[in-house]
Amino acid sequence: MQLYGQAGKRAVHVVAAAALACLSLLCEGGIYLLPVLACFYFFHNRRGIACLGVTMWCAILFANAYLGWSYGATGISLFSTLCFDGEWMMVPIVPLALLYNGARGLNTTAAKNLFYWFYPIHLWILMAVARMM
Repeated sequence: MQLYGQAGKRAVHVVAAAALACLSLLCEGGIYLLPVLACFYFFHNRRGIACLGVTMWCAILFANAYLGWSYGATGISLFSTLCFDGEWMMVPIVPLALLYNGARGLNTTAAKNLFYWFYPIHLWILMAVARMM
């Protein structure tokens, strides 16, 4: 039994997208991550198109950061501008997304703990290196 038709599905997608837009303001990545999420959500069966969308979004963000620097809007070096406006660096997820085969990875305690600990530890290391420079 189908509870809603094609129009109902569209309404659910619109409501879900609006809710994601609001919630993305509270999350790491903020509003810049929303188009990436939308690409992977709406094109989950077509990974190539989703990855092309992410690459295009990253190119737009890079162009925005570069043009802001080239017009003198930032007042800092190009390197600092690209690091500060670093949302364009989401592009490294593209090869990883293309390599994903749909199968679940290792389901061991060691594998789980690796991912739980890697993120904060690598950020601490990067911050320590940045403070030493």
